[in-house]
Amino acid sequence: MKHLRFAHLFPWLLIAICPPLLGHCGGALEHGTETGNPPVVEQQKLHVVLHDDGVEVVGEGGAVSPGATVTVTNTRSGDRAEAIARADGSVNVSVPGTLADEYEVTVASGGGSQTVRVTASTVSDTSSTNTASADAGSSQLSACDALYNAAAERIRTDYAAADQSCQSAADCVDSPRALSCYSGCSSYTVSAAAAAATQAAVEQDLAPLCSQLAAADCGNSEVSCAYDPSTRECYKGTCQRLDISRLSCNEISSGAAERLSDDIEASDHACSQDADCVLYDPSLSCSFRCPGFPTAVAVTALTALTSTVERLEGNFCGEFEKQSCPGPFALPCPAPLFQSKAVCLFPSQGVPGTPGQCTLTSAQR
Repeated sequence: MKHLRFAHLFPWLLIAICPPLLGHCGGALEHGTETGNPPVVEQQKLHVVLHDDGVEVVGEGGAVSPGATVTVTNTRSGDRAEAIARADGSVNVSVPGTLADEYEVTVASGGGSQTVRVTASTVSDTSSTNTASADAGSSQLSACDALYNAAAERIRTDYAAADQSCQSAADCVDSPRALSCYSGCSSYTVSAAAAAATQAAVEQDLAPLCSQLAAADCGNSEVSCAYDPSTRECYKGTCQRLDISRLSCNEISSGAAERLSDDIEASDHACSQDADCVLYDPSLSCSFRCPGFPTAVAVTALTALTSTVERLEGNFCGEFEKQSCPGPFALPCPAPLFQSKAVCLFPSQGVPGTPGQCTLTSAQR
């Protein structure tokens, strides 16, 4: 009877004494370091990208443990920097260095840490040594995608910093969608005067990334772009793109009239004699304008203004018609009381040699 009672109590005795001696009781132990379990580090998801002031170690989603502290050290120079990983396990850490350097990436989380070393050639080395596995293609694709994204960001940054000043739409040009090793759907509008220098700077900035893409056997990016309904324009002195299809009928009509007025005001009015000036009275099918009230501009401005009217008619009034907008509705207009004439007016106390300005003079009808 005593033996039966002991046998019945033996399991409970083990439970009572095992916690202090868990390492000797056959319990399941978590595997880790003395400081805790090592955090996640997926070396194939870490890439080294060159920037103007050093390099950036880019970690894709799932590269490291979410919320982990990621420290990057240049093993040659000793320079280091750190950042906190995002919720998806991605991270970006910028540190002084070159593509020829090796970088030590330490990921610390939950009391544990793990360190790997990466270089600019890590991507190609990883993909070439794992071509037999199904994961190799996926890893290489992810690496290429990260490099393509870095190229797209570099292009966007360079064009955003470019000069966009203008006086008319003719002063604006669109960036090419194919640059070096990268092709994309985004188009950026800049000043024509800055276009060549900006493209040269972009090509130079892309060169290191193109080398990495070639080393990773990524090839050129291939994209299929949807139709872009936006149009290039110079609006209030700045080159931009506008999607007219998103505007309401009233916005289309008023927008066309406002842009025409701005272009007339910004056009050339300089003159040295009356013959240099001409009356200009444009009209748009999508915007009402009282007839008989022209403006005076320089003869040299007529070509650009004619082009402006054609562009506004095709873009704004074309969309106005496409949306079957009603109008434009005629407004009450006063009858012109004077016969307008374009003349060259000089300041009464102007500096000798200063050109005059084309303006209107009126004679009673």
